[in-house]
Amino acid sequence: MKPQALGPGDFNLPDAFQKIGDETKKRGMKIIPWMEEDNRARPQIKGFDELYEVDLYGRRTSHHPGGPCLNNPYFRNLLVAQVEDFVRSYDVAGIQRGTERQGPLGNALGAWHHGGDPGHSDPGQTSCFCEYCEAKAAKQGIDFARVKKAYLALEPFVRDGRAGKRPRDGYFVEFWRILLRNPDLLVWEEFWSDSMRETQRLVSTTAKAARPGIPVGYHIWQNISFSPFYRAEQDYHTFMEYADFLKPATYDNPAGERMASFVDSVTQNVFGDLSHQQMLDFEYSVMDLKEKSYAELKGRPAPRFSSDYVYGETKRSVDGVAGSNTRITPGLGINVQEHNSTPESVRDCVEAIFRAGGSGLVLSTAYSAMGPENLSAVGATLRELKLA
Repeated sequence: MKPQALGPGDFNLPDAFQKIGDETKKRGMKIIPWMEEDNRARPQIKGFDELYEVDLYGRRTSHHPGGPCLNNPYFRNLLVAQVEDFVRSYDVAGIQRGTERQGPLGNALGAWHHGGDPGHSDPGQTSCFCEYCEAKAAKQGIDFARVKKAYLALEPFVRDGRAGKRPRDGYFVEFWRILLRNPDLLVWEEFWSDSMRETQRLVSTTAKAARPGIPVGYHIWQNISFSPFYRAEQDYHTFMEYADFLKPATYDNPAGERMASFVDSVTQNVFGDLSHQQMLDFEYSVMDLKEKSYAELKGRPAPRFSSDYVYGETKRSVDGVAGSNTRITPGLGINVQEHNSTPESVRDCVEAIFRAGGSGLVLSTAYSAMGPENLSAVGATLRELKLA
């Protein structure tokens, strides 16, 4: 990747930042940029592909669930440079890092909302198996060849499940059998998760070295509300070491459709022995939720989750960082994906966030989609609560 001057049509961030800053200062507002590394297609920048993860068959990933390799030193260099540049070059009041990715086991199983949709996940494309991960694993005493063998053993199970080929002893028994015979599946999952936590710490230490005391926070992918596997890996307690604030995505308005799609995905393999409604009941039990039935969630227009969901997820995150200085500022979804928010639903969710102990909230995700009536409901509720 070679630095080059802006060309015709290129986005001019310094100019845009100046224009935004001029307006926010008039209104007494501060700017905290969201540095996003999520599940979008790979940027068309020369050399950027070499930063990306490598799948089971040695291919570079190009889209979700792949992304930049967390152990690639060139990606880490880029990440450090981006963070330092934002802190030193712009008038920012903090930094927020956003990552909507998970480890290789969850990716191979398609264990995220829309993970089972055609073209969205391929067990042979789970990652990462690059030279940098192999070298790091060797230093930790991890047998890289056994790890690859384990994921190759999992691949036909997932493919057969999606093709409707039920194992002789059922889906869950067969999955557990594969796991018993290939414990390296979990070893590599934790290896990836540890690497993610390393990069998060790197963001915090870099920002604070460039400007001591600057707040640094992290966006928590909404998959934490659907996947018990992902929830187990995203222990809020670990964030207390390096996060000044967290923004868990408590998006009520797309949650119904997303939960239904998660159920659709995992009933194609691990939980294929269950009906969609049985799987949803399992989800509600283990994730401590109580919302609409599967048939209702599949309806159109897609139903929202209730403000009880927002309250519960906020309370869980507040409890998760209790005793620390880490603040919880949940993301309140307003017309995210599904344009079904109303002033009443927004009002109920704002109230739920603060009743659960939230320190603030982030209106998510696109201002242009929210609607003035919904934004007005936020302001009115904050004034009623004497928070504005």
